[in-house]
Amino acid sequence: MTIDRILKTIDVAYARIFDKALEGKEISVEDTLNLFAAENRELMVLIMVANELRKSAVGDTVTFVHNRNINFTN
Repeated sequence: MTIDRILKTIDVAYARIFDKALEGKEISVEDTLNLFAAENRELMVLIMVANELRKSAVGDTVTFVHNRNINFTN
């Protein structure tokens, strides 16, 4: 099931916020506060939308930095 189809099954207020985010538009502080109250199906969709936004920003490649800090004290 695609995100577009899922958005049609959740609360309209949440769907509007998710649509704005997926379109690359900035969401308001009020919208952000409403997302903190997400539960059940809306919470699962929030996670899916966040994952889609992450993918579009950075992709699925994972990297890490191995850094060694040597302590020169006695």
